[in-house]
Order: sequence, then C-alpha cells, then structure tokens
Amino acid sequence: MARVPVIGRLSPHEYIALVASVSILAFETLLRVIIVFLPKSVIDWGYGRSRILFHRFSTHAFPKSTEDRLPNDIREAKDFGELCALWGYTYEEHVVMTKDGYLLGVHRIPEIKGRMRTRPGTSTGKPVVYLHHGLLMNSEVWVCLTDEQRCLPFVLAEQGCFDVWMGNNRGNKYSKKSIHHSPNSHKFWDYSLDNFAWHDIPDTIEYILSITKAGSLSYIGFSQGTAQAFAALSIHPQLNEKVNVFIALAPAMSPAGLSQPIVDALMKASPTSMFLFFGRKAILSSVTTWQSILYPPIFTYVIDTALAFLFDWRSHNIAYSQKLAAYAHLYSYASVKSVVHWFQIMREATFQMYDDDIGSAWGVLHMHAYTQSRPSSVNKSRCKDDPNSNYPQPTSLSLTTGPSNSPTSTLSPIDSPKVISSAHSPPTGGGPAYHHPPSHARARSYRPVRFPTRNITTPIVLLHGTADSLVDIDTMLRELPNHSTTAISLDGYEHLDVIWGQNIHVDVFPEVLNALRTWCEGGGSGSGIRRYDSKQGMDGGLSRVFQEAEKASIRADEG
Repeated sequence: MARVPVIGRLSPHEYIALVASVSILAFETLLRVIIVFLPKSVIDWGYGRSRILFHRFSTHAFPKSTEDRLPNDIREAKDFGELCALWGYTYEEHVVMTKDGYLLGVHRIPEIKGRMRTRPGTSTGKPVVYLHHGLLMNSEVWVCLTDEQRCLPFVLAEQGCFDVWMGNNRGNKYSKKSIHHSPNSHKFWDYSLDNFAWHDIPDTIEYILSITKAGSLSYIGFSQGTAQAFAALSIHPQLNEKVNVFIALAPAMSPAGLSQPIVDALMKASPTSMFLFFGRKAILSSVTTWQSILYPPIFTYVIDTALAFLFDWRSHNIAYSQKLAAYAHLYSYASVKSVVHWFQIMREATFQMYDDDIGSAWGVLHMHAYTQSRPSSVNKSRCKDDPNSNYPQPTSLSLTTGPSNSPTSTLSPIDSPKVISSAHSPPTGGGPAYHHPPSHARARSYRPVRFPTRNITTPIVLLHGTADSLVDIDTMLRELPNHSTTAISLDGYEHLDVIWGQNIHVDVFPEVLNALRTWCEGGGSGSGIRRYDSKQGMDGGLSRVFQEAEKASIRADEG
C-alpha cells in the first residue's frame, strides 16, 4: 500500500498550497454532509434561488423551445441506453470478466438507425470498431452530442459496414463490480494504468473478437483511452495482431503537466499527496452530489472554470448547448491511484508503469523541479510506407527550435506535417512549461519499468490539437515506431474539442474514416467504406463490399 508523502520534501509555497488544499477539501466535505441532511424543500428553494441569480447575471439562456430542449434531454438521460434512444438507435449491453475478476460493462451498436436485430449477441459479419473513453469518463461520452452527424459511433454505424463497440474501465459507472472485492473496500480501487494494460483492454478485445468472430478490430481511443492502448499493445506482442489500426484522438502518453504552476509543482514534488487529499478509493466522488443539486448552467460554469484553471482550456470550440448536455456525462468514477500514476509519469517525463516504491527512502528524495521552455513549434508526422495509404509519404522535416528568425535543422526521412485548418488557430510556441527532476533525484537505485512503446507493430494514427496542453507530440513521436505512425494536427483544437467540438464532423471524422478505409479488415484498401461527406453525412452509392457486409449482417440476423 502506498505511503502518505513526506511533508518535508515540499518547499514553503508548496507547503502552503498543501495546507490550503486540504482546508478547502475539508470545507467541501463538511458542506456536502450538511446538504445531505437538509430537507428536500430547502434544497429545492436554494436551487430556485440559484437559477434566478444565474439568469440575472448571465448572458446564457436555458433552452425552452422544443428544438433547444434537446441539450436538456441529453443532460437528463440516465444512461447509455437512453442516450441512444434519443436518436433512434438500438444497442446491446455486454459484460466482460477480466482475468483478475473485474466485471466490465461494454456497449454495442451493431446496426444502422431504426434496425433491430432478432439475434443480439452474435456476429454481424462486419468489420469491428472498438472505442474507449478517457480518464474519469465512461462510454456515454461518445453518444452525448447534440448533433447526430457529430456523434462518431452513430456515423460509423450509419456507414453500414461497421459493428461498433464501446468499452468501460474498471470502477466506472458501468464497471463498478468485482468477484473478489466490494467497491467499498480499498482493494477494489487499488489499480492504476498498469491494470488497464494488463487486463481491461486485452480482455475486452478478446471478448469482442470472440462474439464477432472477427480476426481483428480497429481501436479508437480518446485521451487516457489512447494511453491504455499504447501500454497494452507494448506489453502484449500478440495483441498487435488483433488490432488492425489504432486511431488515437487527443493521444496521451507523457503530458507536460498542469497549467497552474503551484498545483503542478505540488503534484510533481509528491504525487502520493493525492492520497492525502482524496483517500485511497474513488477520486472526486462528490461530483455526482454537486451535479444533482446545482442548477445545470452553474455546474457547467464550475466545470469550465476548473478546466481553465488546471489545463488552460477555454473550450471556445465547444458550443454552450453541447457543454450543457455533455458535462452531465463527463464524470465517472476512477481510482485515486490511477491519477497518482499520471502525476508520476508527468514528474519523470516518461511513460512508465506505476512506481510502487514511491514512498520508500529512494522514492522520497527531494524533488525541486525546474522548468524548461518547450520548442516554439514542432511539425512532425510519420506514416507507414504503404502504396495503398492515403497519407503523405516520407519527406524531409524542418524543425524550428527557436524564434522565427533562428536557423532550422533538417531531419530526414520523416514525413511533412498534415494539418487540418481551423478558424481558431493559436499562435505558435508557448504552452505550459514542463518539469524535470534534478539529476540527483533521478539517480536512484532502480528505475520504474517503462512501457516499451517502440515495440508496437499496429499502425498508429494520431489526431492531436495544437492547443492541447496535455499532448506533447514531439516527445510522443520519439517513443513510437517510425515506420507505422502518422501524426495529424488539428489547428486550434484543445483536448475535449476532439470529441465534442463544433466541427469534428469536418475536421476529425474524415481522417478517422480515411484511416479505417486504409487499414480496416474486410475492406482491403477501403472499398467497403463509403466516403464521408461532412455536409451530407455519407455519400450515395453502396460499393460491392458494403453490399456484401449488409447481406452478411442480414444472414447472421435471420440465421
């Protein structure tokens, strides 16, 4: 069991921040306990007063018309099934038992809108796509959008030749059960990214392939969902044969850190201080309580403020109505230990396994981190040298490491960048500083095991925002294989923009479908996948392979 951090490691301003943080959390806990025991009439009165005050001082209007009520309907949807029902899609729910005894909920959309299968839980004969969510999330984040054309699972299902699956991490809303431990015990929550890589991802993939009878599937991950795939593919060589392409949305591997300097320094100096703040079970479990009692626009404002404070995200690419709808589905349970793991990765600037010895004599060395500016701009892209690929082939790379008038160096052979334009392109350079521990702190008697990501053989497509403070694409590309990785920049995109942005159907989906067209099993060069039209959805005219996939689905359903 991890130890509480040694307070003596902290500098004076970090110590002050620690005391202030503990005080705030204690006050929040006390306030929450008081609210729980208040009569419902008092809570309703406070809710009404907060609504009146909000509309008096805010320019955002709460939706009232039938059309504008959709964000509210999405916000009030209780689960994945209700979200699908809003758009007319049927779904299946499956349960995967991992080798260490956790029960994971998995959702499936096997058919186009309005079609119901008579034999659920069987093969459709279609190529399989598996989507996985990020940290503190669940599968609902994929289907809580206010436009059907911006909902990736629905777009993939409407292509007609995809069997779409969405996974869930242990501990979240759909996976809060184990055959060995109760969710009320510390042991249930004693897991990190390592456990996702050893069990959750490979066991879910095995289950999906066993149901669909497919030889391989296409994996689409978001944020931590990409980190879990990087880790799983790197330590399970045989898993690479079962994933035909890995599409990483807002990929996460070794983030630079938080944008708030004091919080960032505190967490990197002592990652296990998270145990002191939040205990050893689920992190931020009080979110659900506040979500139920706060007026929705106020809850939305609180989330926006927190994201700006911690990550410097302004969320200008996400419509207010989308925030109102999706923020209610943003949070799901996750272990404190998994967040501690991320701060260990940030501190060491290495995509490593959990450091179990962090509280030992070697693990508590004083860590006064220093900061170093990032290169002002790095344009880099790499792709598989495949004649059928639609991605750019290798050329030289110009890497700018200083001001615009400084000399540049040419690296070869690496691809030239492929950049998607956006109306919100930020200035080059900047970004939060990243921290490195001093050399004496790194000179320990051991080194935490790193995930061997260069061993991945599955083709990788990275879609990253240029304004995403959590994505260090330069570092990431150095840790991935040269021959099979493609990086695509999304100008002006922040982290959440990649799944909820206003223009993802224009900027993101064509790239996703292009990758599937190139690598997806059953389609060869992609002839079975209809070309995506951002204005009309899908183009007309079914190809021969698409028709065969449809016939196979009907035969499997009727047989």
